[in-house]
Amino acid sequence: MGERDAIPGLLAEVAFGAGRFEEACDKFLLNASTDSLNAPGTAFLAGMAALLATDANRVQKALTELRGLPGHSRMRAADRRMLEAGLAALDGRSMEAMRDARFALGEYEAIGLPWRHALSGLMLASTIGSIDGEVREIAGSARDTFARLKARPFLDRVEAILSRSAEAGEESPSDIQSTLSIARS
Repeated sequence: MGERDAIPGLLAEVAFGAGRFEEACDKFLLNASTDSLNAPGTAFLAGMAALLATDANRVQKALTELRGLPGHSRMRAADRRMLEAGLAALDGRSMEAMRDARFALGEYEAIGLPWRHALSGLMLASTIGSIDGEVREIAGSARDTFARLKARPFLDRVEAILSRSAEAGEESPSDIQSTLSIARS
């Protein structure tokens, strides 16, 4: 991989942190196609970005990329389950989403992946809503991880979702998207 091949990955990270999730997804997928060593991780991040953008078509592309990669690992299986959980959440199948998410979150904890765990908490709060007590608890854990890592853009997003749910008592996916738009500004 040459220097030019690394550019989509860097641009994807910048877009992801800035809340430009559709752009991040597309650039992560481009990077996955040119960097076989990091393809599983970038395909997962493409899926997470697509979920934060509530774009089921992009999530499906990321899942297809991840499933098509050679090799297997515990982390990759958890990543697939988390993206599948996100798709179920976008489809309104919250019980199925939480079942798959619990599995993936347990794996992330067992193998020591706090960043993936935190991103998953943000995604679940964004797709299911933090009115659900279990999701609120997971999102609270994500908030703690983002604060510890000084991941300000992600911390701001999860705090906006949590504070909005505390004020409103309930939120819909469109309310969440409004909150995320505000947090991006």
